[in-house]
Amino acid sequence: MKRFPNEEPATLNLIKRILNTLWIVLGLAALSLIFIPEDKYRIAVKNIELIVYVGFVLVFTIIAASSVETLFSRSIRKTIAEEGDPTSYKFLRYLSVFGVYFLGAILATLAFPPLRGIAQTALGGAGILAVVIGVASQEALANLIGGVFIISFKPFRVGDTVKITESLA
Repeated sequence: MKRFPNEEPATLNLIKRILNTLWIVLGLAALSLIFIPEDKYRIAVKNIELIVYVGFVLVFTIIAASSVETLFSRSIRKTIAEEGDPTSYKFLRYLSVFGVYFLGAILATLAFPPLRGIAQTALGGAGILAVVIGVASQEALANLIGGVFIISFKPFRVGDTVKITESLA
């Protein structure tokens, strides 16, 4: 914590709480193996493996999202210190963090056989969904794409005054 004194260790506290909870759940699951008949033992062990997998996916997703957030926050602070425009970094930060959480949710969902079809459909149907949403909301999508172009090409910055003509032609 001495390396980055202005950053709160919220992510570390969250990971610590998740790992403590995972440890308690696994301990209780291991103790429950004493009371399970031998014919159900294989199913119980498979469920414990599932708990471990989902727990580690959760922890690694939070670590990855926190790392992405930290990298972009540092880039934004550096850009602001150099009196640059941090808008594109902010947009990419939100997009990247969402992508990390989405991927973590998909990986966790793939662990459950009944939900595996939903995860595969979410990954496979993303393109089709984008086309349907694009056709259904062309005007809103045009504004969204216009906003992405403004962020990408930066024709003006935050704080600039934009004058729109006063006459109607």
